[in-house]
Amino acid sequence: MVDRDIDDLPGGLPAPARRALAEAGYSRLEQLTRITEAELGQLHGMGPKAVR
Repeated sequence: MVDRDIDDLPGGLPAPARRALAEAGYSRLEQLTRITEAELGQLHGMGPKAVR
């Protein structure tokens, strides 16, 4: 089980992208290795700059 209080996302990640990830249940970089770039880009608030 992932500890939702721990967030290791990049500090420079824009707030809309951070909110989009949090709302989708992502708080750790490791979780993002399980989805494709296309899936990540479909989250509301995730623009091309945030995906990179």
